Amino acid sequence: MKDQYKMYKLDKIELFLLVIFIASLSMLVCNILSIKTSYSFSLVNQTRINISLDDNEFHKAFVYGLIEELAINVSESHEYQLHKFDCTDFSKELIVRLKEKGIESRCNFGKLIGSEYPLHTWVVVLVGDIEIPVEATGGYIIDPSDYSDRYKTIKKNACL
Repeated sequence: MKDQYKMYKLDKIELFLLVIFIASLSMLVCNILSIKTSYSFSLVNQTRINISLDDNEFHKAFVYGLIEELAINVSESHEYQLHKFDCTDFSKELIVRLKEKGIESRCNFGKLIGSEYPLHTWVVVLVGDIEIPVEATGGYIIDPSDYSDRYKTIKKNACL
């Protein structure tokens, strides 16, 4: 009878440990799910980040994705109106949002070849030695070949 009692007591201890293990496991799963949920929110809502382009392709994609998401957000927040809210205003707002994230950038003023409005303002994001041209009005990163062919800078650091 005493052996049965000891066995029962051991079973209670094992059951207690199993309950603690399951509770710990469920807390871990909840933490993982909450982390996953926080990643599903827009990158725009995150705080300042350290921006650099190293050899890590995933990191490059993250940086480019963040820049483009900010540009899309600015572009979709306003309607283009010449001399009321035009390319200069889109660019200025994008620069402010990039600065809030700790991302260095500037406005470039120049000519946009083949455009209805030949004078244009766009944003250039500075990541180390790399310059990433961004079309704030349209909300996208400018393709490098399109940039070299169509965007002709008259003045750097100028939101005109």
